[in-house]
This record gives sequence, structure tokens and C-alpha cells, in this order.
Amino acid sequence: MSLPDTFLHVDPQIWEHQEDYYKALKIIEGIPVVNDHTERGIALIKEFNRKITHFEDQLQFLLQVIEGHRRVYPDCKKQGLAGASTST
Repeated sequence: MSLPDTFLHVDPQIWEHQEDYYKALKIIEGIPVVNDHTERGIALIKEFNRKITHFEDQLQFLLQVIEGHRRVYPDCKKQGLAGASTST
């Protein structure tokens, strides 16, 4: 794909009068916007959820357990866990 760029060598105020500008604009507008990082993250969490359990109530219970654990142990580093009490 060759993107016309001759309009880049003139004052931007006259780009709207340049044919190459409109050709480049049409090509650029045709490129789909993709957020790979977000899409991969969503796919990863969906796959993770399917591997843990197939039942929504079990998944919700597990998420509540994790949330409670994070409240009890906010610092999950080795030092933080070593000094933490195991009784709740």
C-alpha cells in the first residue's frame, strides 16, 4: 500500500485543496482501529473463568472469597504474609 505524501510538503492550511491529502485520508480512515492489549485481556479472563468453573454461582462465590482474602491480606508479598496472623 502506497500512501501519498506530497501534501506533507506544503502548508497544512491548503491541504484541503490537495488531491493527495484526500487519497491519504481515505486510506487512513479505512484502517480498522484495534486495541489488541484490551482484547487479549478480555479473552484471557473469559478463558480463565471457563477453566475455573462452568457455573455462575460458583464463580461468584470464588470471586467473593478472593475479595475477602485481599481485604484480610492487602500486602500479598512474602514479607507481608509471613507476619500476618492466620486466624480470622
